[in-house]
Amino acid sequence: MDNQPKQHPMVYVRHTPVDGWPCEICTRGDDDYYQVTLVSKNALINLISASMDLLRTFEAEEARVERADDMKKLQEAKDE
Repeated sequence: MDNQPKQHPMVYVRHTPVDGWPCEICTRGDDDYYQVTLVSKNALINLISASMDLLRTFEAEEARVERADDMKKLQEAKDE
């Protein structure tokens, strides 16, 4: 099994017509293959919570890298 991430994965959440389920997650495997998974209310809440945690971590790392780049530019300007 290939565990390498796909170059252009497509994943999205959409409304489901199935009663009792708030949404479904759709993932594209190949150009003509989609997997659709029903998501329960509790699973959706957990997904949102985990996603927010991951997003905060990602944004904090982006900000850290940006600050490091700014500090490097300031040091280079100072050295000139």
